Amino acid sequence: MKHDIDLGVENAKGVLRKALQQSKKQIIAFSGGKDAIVTAHIAAQLGIHEAVCETSFYFQRQLDDIKKMANILGLNVHWENRLDLAWLRKNKRVIFSSDSKVRSWTYAERQQKTIRKFSEANNFDCQIFGRRTEENTVKDVLYKTAAGLQCHPIRSWSTEMVWEYMKIHNLPVPWIYSTRVAEHGGNGPFYSMQAKNYGGEEACWQIVSSLDPRYTRQNILG
Repeated sequence: MKHDIDLGVENAKGVLRKALQQSKKQIIAFSGGKDAIVTAHIAAQLGIHEAVCETSFYFQRQLDDIKKMANILGLNVHWENRLDLAWLRKNKRVIFSSDSKVRSWTYAERQQKTIRKFSEANNFDCQIFGRRTEENTVKDVLYKTAAGLQCHPIRSWSTEMVWEYMKIHNLPVPWIYSTRVAEHGGNGPFYSMQAKNYGGEEACWQIVSSLDPRYTRQNILG
């Protein structure tokens, strides 16, 4: 496993070095999840410390934990919170949805649009993500879009490698992974849980409200 990780780190740094050569100003898309943590830790070794994090609809303890992690990693994080309660009520179909198209649209609206807008406003021409093909669709390690150069340095890593890297470097496991939310949903906002994985919507609401009393069906949907 250590050999795999050493090779993975070498490859990730190679991707990041190419990104540095092909762009002028780089920013890390930091969610605070395991993949983003590993990506940021490796990027920091090459002098990349600027990051942006979309925080809308995180649990309060989740957000507090992410901010502590950002300090550990030495990141200069720009905290964004673009989506409000009115947005979620207007788009309530996204809550606990299993529809892949809806989930993809939600990710684009929440994270990708935030990163794109922030990059455009602050002249970042390269965005660095922790997305991996084992869990997401990632067409290549480097490619260009209208938003700039898209960089995915740990694209080919396995989940096991991510956890082992964190263990080797004594990076603390985020709080969210100790909750039922992360059994299937990882580090996403509360509404990204899929009802089918938890026995229905009511079960999801019970889990969510037990972790953050702001997030009840009544408070969210009215």
